[in-house]
Amino acid sequence: MLRRKQIILGSLIVLLASEFAYASGSPPQTQEPAATKDRPLIEVDLHKFADANWNPTNGNTPGGTLGSAIYFADGTSLVWSWLTRDNAPSPWSKDVSPPPQPAHLHAVRLDALTGEERAQQDWSLSSSAVRYELVQNGNFLTCIDNKIRLFSGEFQLLREVELAPPGICSRLVYLAVCGVSPSRRSILVSSISRQERISEILDTRALTAISTANEDKSVTITAISDHWLVGLCGNPWEVCIRKVDGSWKAFRFAGPENQPTCVLGRAYFVNDETVLICRLNEMATANVDGSVIFRVNLPKDRSCENSLPATSSEGGRFAMMENRQLGIDEFFDMGPFWTDDRILVYDVSEQRAVFAVKVNGASQWPSSRTHSNEFALSPDGKRLAVVSDGILNVYKLPDRQAAR
Repeated sequence: MLRRKQIILGSLIVLLASEFAYASGSPPQTQEPAATKDRPLIEVDLHKFADANWNPTNGNTPGGTLGSAIYFADGTSLVWSWLTRDNAPSPWSKDVSPPPQPAHLHAVRLDALTGEERAQQDWSLSSSAVRYELVQNGNFLTCIDNKIRLFSGEFQLLREVELAPPGICSRLVYLAVCGVSPSRRSILVSSISRQERISEILDTRALTAISTANEDKSVTITAISDHWLVGLCGNPWEVCIRKVDGSWKAFRFAGPENQPTCVLGRAYFVNDETVLICRLNEMATANVDGSVIFRVNLPKDRSCENSLPATSSEGGRFAMMENRQLGIDEFFDMGPFWTDDRILVYDVSEQRAVFAVKVNGASQWPSSRTHSNEFALSPDGKRLAVVSDGILNVYKLPDRQAAR
């Protein structure tokens, strides 16, 4: 009996020692942060800058808001921009090209620490098909009609270039995609016609071409960095990647025994050589060679592929919207759809989420209000700006942990 007890005790000691050795050799398991209850650094009602030009509830009325966005120009200033239509939309059929829809683009630059206005500008447009982005050095870039214009942080015109046909800023022949690199040094201009699909990458300071390519019509570009492009290729689609001066190839995760696996979902860039993959129930970051940096299993019926991520230009952090799927409502004959749920900030070096903000999204009830949410990350990754229904909140993010 004593011998049997000694054997059992010895086995338990060996088992516990093995478990301890496994745990100490495994990466630490960190808990996902709870939604913040911290007060924001500032809270600003942006409606006071928009006056009568802010009507997000009905984009079909004169003065209705067609879209808005928030950007960090630098670590201490923000740009909020919004697009409004001048007139009610004209009726048109699918057999006839829609007439131009006159509009106005508005932008205001704010102090990110006080919320005070620094500069404001309005542009009159012949069409509501306009593209606008914050680029390097806090400059503001627009594509209106057939011209790309670069403005300073005070909205003074610095430079402009005219696009070669058929490159005009129209929804019919001009594709405005997620086309600014995380560093904001490069921007993608894609011109589409029935005969060809041209992708051109411009330097955002000189507005000169870095590269030009005639893309295969089976490729949809989803993001660029300064040296790479990612997109969706083939039928059925899967993620693909190419160098700026290279050819498209399938993007594969390195699997067990170096057996690569195909990658589905939607791809973006966190920095020049780090790819973010968003898909149902999973978020992953990987190097451009397919080696996985870290993966996160999202809760059931959650995804991050329905909105664009925000990145810090120094490349260490990114923010993304986590969407929640609402179920089928048989009474109203409504299928499942996605709604905004929370914004998460991830740190690449820490391989985890470091901050979370809960937001309101769409409701499954037809009579309920649909909430609008926008967010941006400061270039140094130290602040997060969130605009919900025209109210701006700026949050201080946790300090980075020392490298392990």
